[in-house]
Amino acid sequence: MAEERITFDEPHERLTAIASLALDAIESQVEREELRVVIVIVDATSDPTRSGIGIKGYENPGLVFADLFQQLKAIGATMGTEVKIAPLGRG
Repeated sequence: MAEERITFDEPHERLTAIASLALDAIESQVEREELRVVIVIVDATSDPTRSGIGIKGYENPGLVFADLFQQLKAIGATMGTEVKIAPLGRG
């Protein structure tokens, strides 16, 4: 079975399309200089294994990971825990 190609610049299924619509709605309501980047996460309540993410404003997609990690650390701190990421081997 061929792997599904996931793109960075366009939605590839229903949940990422919903996230993209949310990004468009946010962008239409704020001044350009108010937001540098936006990340929207959408989870399917009917299936916890499905989710979608919409990302806007990143010139370098790799920076998404750094920003997400910073937010995860902040969420962990509010819950009284320290968030760490450990590399996992492939295979």
